[in-house]
Amino acid sequence: PAGEIYTSLETGRLDATEFAWPGIDKLLGFQKIAKNYYFPGWHNPGGLVELVVNKDLWDSWDENQQMIIRNACRATASKFLEEGSASQPAVLEEFEAAGVTIKRFPDEVLEALAAATDEVYAEESAKDPLFKEVIDSYRAFSEKYDAYQALNN
Repeated sequence: PAGEIYTSLETGRLDATEFAWPGIDKLLGFQKIAKNYYFPGWHNPGGLVELVVNKDLWDSWDENQQMIIRNACRATASKFLEEGSASQPAVLEEFEAAGVTIKRFPDEVLEALAAATDEVYAEESAKDPLFKEVIDSYRAFSEKYDAYQALNN
């Protein structure tokens, strides 16, 4: 569990971690006790900023109030992606200066994680129609986006 990562590193139960973005991991002090820092974080390959509002409350607001909330969310997400992503390399340099070895999981490990993830998605999709609808939507988007992203690598 997240609340036990630091203690597990400190006691030697773990010798590596990657919990969130490097900047968040720095705030948690992992660089002080971790020997290794692994990428990518399979559990959290990208950040997501969201606001959840009760639908009845949302519907009670007029169009201008809803627009203010939408624009605030867009601005927050943009700031998160722009400033958050840009600040991570400097944090990784700090980790290395603190003696942390930064590593990428081997391809065979990533492939095994992908296969295990697909199994869980299939199991959950069979049990929960809403889960299936959401994961199918993510995959449809990802298929198109991944083709674009591959051109940039």
